[in-house]
Amino acid sequence: MDGGPPERRISVMILKTLEEMGWSRVMDYGRRWSVETSFSTFKHMENTVWLNMENISRRCG
Repeated sequence: MDGGPPERRISVMILKTLEEMGWSRVMDYGRRWSVETSFSTFKHMENTVWLNMENISRRCG
């Protein structure tokens, strides 16, 4: 037995028992893409606003 976290061991046992589709349903793994998309969108918007503000300050400065 490895010395890794017990949560990982449990997750691997569930994955082997239920296979990938069953595991993803049990673990709600399908929701991750929406969270990743939200964060990516927010970070992109934040960077765009920052770049625009930087350009505005250069023109006024």
